[in-house]
Amino acid sequence: MLRVGPRSAGSVPGPACYNRGGTLPTVTDANCVLGYLNPDFFNDGRMKLYPELAREAIKKHVAEPLGITVMEAAYSIWATVNVNMISAIKDITIWQGIDPRSYAMVAGGGACGLHAIALAEGLEMQHLLIPRTAGGLSAAGGLFSDIVSEYSGSHYTTTAQFDFEGVAKVLQNLRGQAEKFFARNKIAPAQQRIEVYMEAHYPFQVYELPVNITPFVNDDFTITPAGVQAMEEAFHKEHERTFSIRDNTYIECVTWRVKAIGKHEREAVLPEAKLPENRDLAYEEGLSSSFRKVFFKEYDDLKMTPVFHGDRLYYGITVHGPAIIEEPTTTIVVLPGYCAKVTKHNSYCIEKETLKKG
Repeated sequence: MLRVGPRSAGSVPGPACYNRGGTLPTVTDANCVLGYLNPDFFNDGRMKLYPELAREAIKKHVAEPLGITVMEAAYSIWATVNVNMISAIKDITIWQGIDPRSYAMVAGGGACGLHAIALAEGLEMQHLLIPRTAGGLSAAGGLFSDIVSEYSGSHYTTTAQFDFEGVAKVLQNLRGQAEKFFARNKIAPAQQRIEVYMEAHYPFQVYELPVNITPFVNDDFTITPAGVQAMEEAFHKEHERTFSIRDNTYIECVTWRVKAIGKHEREAVLPEAKLPENRDLAYEEGLSSSFRKVFFKEYDDLKMTPVFHGDRLYYGITVHGPAIIEEPTTTIVVLPGYCAKVTKHNSYCIEKETLKKG
């Protein structure tokens, strides 16, 4: 039985294709064997991959024990990790009352472009955005994101017999920790924000549901009887939104949480590109710098596939799948039936192809 993870090869020894001593197959090895990765353009050409080592590792540890071909084994690894990631995303969306179909997926990380379309397809998401610098998306986010720290404390009470004094003591203690966080990080009062959450459940339930109760907490971090009623109603609404059911009984409050937020002063400004006045269609048709054999389940075999270098793709150009787009920090696999459009903000918008009538 094929299983991917939870162990990782890390960067040392790393995947077999790194040629750093790793002998067990990894997802990177599978991507290398499938032809998704360019062995000579990994990490912007700073690092060479060895597909033959990846094939040997997959053959020895997966293909031969399962009695399948190396290509079938590599694709099974790729498909399995996709299912794992789809399941993980469902845990924090669908099972929390959020329908991912209502959103666009933004993919980050160096390997995101190798799997993102399959993930969006598995979640029935129609729109997918991949930044050119996807490999550095988390680092860029860190430069512009708010500084956040959370503090929590347990104190059991119910809305039927609410312990006003006990809850106030817990919340005021958590507020003190939040204020120390602001002081340590030299966050100006104008940039400080505190949010308060309660984690509660109905009687006899096992799991708690977090609810934002900031509007119902006084400036001195006490809660009035009217605040308790409002807090209880907020829980009913959140429970109904998440699980499509509500019970107008009292609730059991278990955990209290304070989120300290230091608002960032900097604003991310994305330059907008303009469509070229005179588009060179001949240039666009010859954009593909090379071809290589890539495996797609739609063809059940290796297929000669065009490879595009990102620095030759500008706003307004559409790459039709199957295709490979290579950027310095990521590689994007455009599956058959999909297309990648370069946006005015210099990212790739991935969508399903629309069939022309007539």
